[in-house]
Amino acid sequence: MILTAEAKTGLLEAANYIRFAKGEPLSADRWLAGAHKAIASLQELPKAHPVVREDVRSALPLRHLVYHTHRIFFTVDDDRLAVTVLRVHHSAQSFPEEL
Repeated sequence: MILTAEAKTGLLEAANYIRFAKGEPLSADRWLAGAHKAIASLQELPKAHPVVREDVRSALPLRHLVYHTHRIFFTVDDDRLAVTVLRVHHSAQSFPEEL
Protein backbone atom coordinates (compact mmCIF):
# COMPACT_ATOMS: atom_id res chain seq x y z
CA MET A 1 0.00 0.00 0.00
CA ILE A 2 1.41 3.34 -1.05
CA LEU A 3 -0.04 6.68 0.08
CA THR A 4 1.14 9.71 -1.86
CA ALA A 5 1.93 12.98 -0.12
CA GLU A 6 -1.27 14.41 -1.63
CA ALA A 7 -3.34 11.58 -0.13
CA LYS A 8 -1.79 12.08 3.30
CA THR A 9 -2.43 15.82 3.07
CA GLY A 10 -6.06 15.23 2.08
CA LEU A 11 -6.60 12.94 5.06
CA LEU A 12 -5.11 15.46 7.48
CA GLU A 13 -7.00 18.41 5.98
CA ALA A 14 -10.30 16.57 6.33
CA ALA A 15 -9.57 15.55 9.92
CA ASN A 16 -8.41 19.07 10.78
CA TYR A 17 -11.59 20.55 9.35
CA ILE A 18 -13.65 18.31 11.64
CA ARG A 19 -11.33 18.99 14.58
CA PHE A 20 -10.99 22.78 14.29
CA ALA A 21 -13.73 24.21 12.06
CA LYS A 22 -16.44 22.02 13.53
CA GLY A 23 -14.85 21.82 16.98
CA GLU A 24 -15.19 18.04 17.20
CA PRO A 25 -11.79 16.52 18.02
CA LEU A 26 -13.14 13.08 18.93
CA SER A 27 -15.12 12.89 15.69
CA ALA A 28 -11.98 13.91 13.81
CA ASP A 29 -10.01 11.10 15.42
CA ARG A 30 -12.76 8.58 14.60
CA TRP A 31 -13.02 9.83 11.01
CA LEU A 32 -9.26 9.57 10.47
CA ALA A 33 -9.05 6.09 12.02
CA GLY A 34 -11.97 4.96 9.86
CA ALA A 35 -10.41 6.43 6.72
CA HIS A 36 -7.18 4.55 7.42
CA LYS A 37 -9.16 1.36 7.97
CA ALA A 38 -11.04 1.88 4.69
CA ILE A 39 -7.75 2.45 2.87
CA ALA A 40 -6.23 -0.67 4.42
CA SER A 41 -9.22 -2.67 3.18
CA LEU A 42 -8.15 -1.89 -0.39
CA GLN A 43 -5.42 -4.52 -0.03
CA GLU A 44 -8.03 -7.29 -0.09
CA LEU A 45 -10.28 -6.48 -3.07
CA PRO A 46 -9.23 -3.21 -4.66
CA LYS A 47 -10.92 -4.00 -7.96
CA ALA A 48 -14.28 -4.30 -6.22
CA HIS A 49 -14.37 -0.50 -6.34
CA PRO A 50 -15.50 1.26 -9.51
CA VAL A 51 -13.34 2.88 -12.14
CA VAL A 52 -13.71 6.66 -12.14
CA ARG A 53 -15.60 7.81 -15.22
CA GLU A 54 -14.26 11.36 -15.07
CA ASP A 55 -10.67 10.28 -15.68
CA VAL A 56 -9.33 9.39 -19.10
CA ARG A 57 -5.67 10.33 -18.53
CA SER A 58 -4.33 7.56 -16.31
CA ALA A 59 -2.15 4.78 -17.62
CA LEU A 60 -3.72 2.56 -14.97
CA PRO A 61 -7.49 2.69 -14.41
CA LEU A 62 -8.28 5.18 -11.68
CA ARG A 63 -10.65 3.78 -9.07
CA HIS A 64 -12.34 5.31 -6.06
CA LEU A 65 -13.68 4.37 -2.68
CA VAL A 66 -16.32 6.58 -1.11
CA TYR A 67 -15.74 7.17 2.59
CA HIS A 68 -18.42 9.35 4.18
CA THR A 69 -18.19 12.67 2.32
CA HIS A 70 -14.86 11.93 0.62
CA ARG A 71 -13.63 10.03 -2.41
CA ILE A 72 -10.38 8.13 -2.05
CA PHE A 73 -8.74 7.86 -5.49
CA PHE A 74 -6.35 4.99 -6.13
CA THR A 75 -4.77 2.78 -8.78
CA VAL A 76 -4.01 -0.92 -8.80
CA ASP A 77 -0.77 -2.08 -10.41
CA ASP A 78 -1.08 -5.84 -10.96
CA ASP A 79 2.53 -6.16 -12.13
CA ARG A 80 3.89 -4.69 -8.90
CA LEU A 81 1.03 -6.00 -6.74
CA ALA A 82 0.59 -2.47 -5.43
CA VAL A 83 -2.32 -0.22 -4.55
CA THR A 84 -1.41 3.46 -4.67
CA VAL A 85 -3.72 5.96 -2.99
CA LEU A 86 -3.33 9.16 -4.98
CA ARG A 87 -5.70 11.58 -3.34
CA VAL A 88 -8.47 12.05 -0.78
CA HIS A 89 -10.99 14.57 -2.05
CA HIS A 90 -14.30 15.93 -0.70
CA SER A 91 -17.18 14.65 -2.83
CA ALA A 92 -18.76 18.10 -3.17
CA GLN A 93 -15.65 19.45 -4.89
CA SER A 94 -15.17 19.18 -8.62
CA PHE A 95 -12.97 16.39 -10.00
CA PRO A 96 -9.35 17.20 -9.20
CA GLU A 97 -7.32 18.45 -12.16
CA GLU A 98 -4.19 16.69 -11.01
CA LEU A 99 -4.03 13.22 -9.56
